[in-house]
Amino acid sequence: MEKTARPIEFVAVGHLAADVRRGTRVLGGAAAYGSLAASRLGLTTAIVTTVGEDFDLLGPLSSIEIHCHHHGQSTTFENVYQGTTRRQRLRGLAGPIEQEHLAEIGHRVAGDAIVFFCPIAHESKAPFRRLAPRGLCGLAPQGFFRRWDDDGWIRSDAWDDAGADLSGVDILCLSADDPPSLDAFLALALEKVPVVAVTEGDLGVRIYADGRAYKVPAFPRPVVDPTGAGDVFAASLLFALRQGVSPLEAAQFASCAASFAVEREGIEGVPPDRKAVEDRLDIYRNHFTPEEIPS
Repeated sequence: MEKTARPIEFVAVGHLAADVRRGTRVLGGAAAYGSLAASRLGLTTAIVTTVGEDFDLLGPLSSIEIHCHHHGQSTTFENVYQGTTRRQRLRGLAGPIEQEHLAEIGHRVAGDAIVFFCPIAHESKAPFRRLAPRGLCGLAPQGFFRRWDDDGWIRSDAWDDAGADLSGVDILCLSADDPPSLDAFLALALEKVPVVAVTEGDLGVRIYADGRAYKVPAFPRPVVDPTGAGDVFAASLLFALRQGVSPLEAAQFASCAASFAVEREGIEGVPPDRKAVEDRLDIYRNHFTPEEIPS
């Protein structure tokens, strides 16, 4: 996409990836899901990424300004599902995203822009900071909890230097399955980050903010493909917080957005627009009530 004259309101920073499903390469990566969700919610959106010269999956992102830097092979995952359990194998890895890559668009962001750091394979490095004085810095750290063996099979592992790296993050979104020890990581995160969301699939999400915690139910939908639901949730949470709603209200909005993501395969599940999410939110509020839990 050509550069827009409008200020950029949402910047996703992470590898665009190829996901191999049943032998076919399809667009993947948290940056793809998160940026597409933000764009459909109405924000002017950009991606900062590195890919290989062979990457040919940008078509679905035609509404988004993409800043691609070519380095190494394209990041490629093989996803193997058993029910809702996913096993992953890394089959290619692009080069790192450097601070200077992000600096290239810093002068073009809105004064309240969101930056969404969403690494999938250790491609980003601290510092994680706002790009705009009135903006937000969001981080989905799933990639920092991943290690892989010589054959590419991925396992969960501790995030080294998490305490230092979290400084400057406003909103942290992670899956309960990401860290090998959720309770220990959560205790650290709550000391560093003002708003923390822990997604738990069809069990909903825990949202921590202002010294309080709530369990927010999921909007139940038949699960066709859970890939990307957490990324849609994170981007939608950031969107809602930028609108000025409370973290609890933002989590309910984001839960409704994420419910679209499980209904269809891949990026086809990204919600179509803001109205669709708000229509589902109206139904949600009539049937589900968040529960305060110990913080």
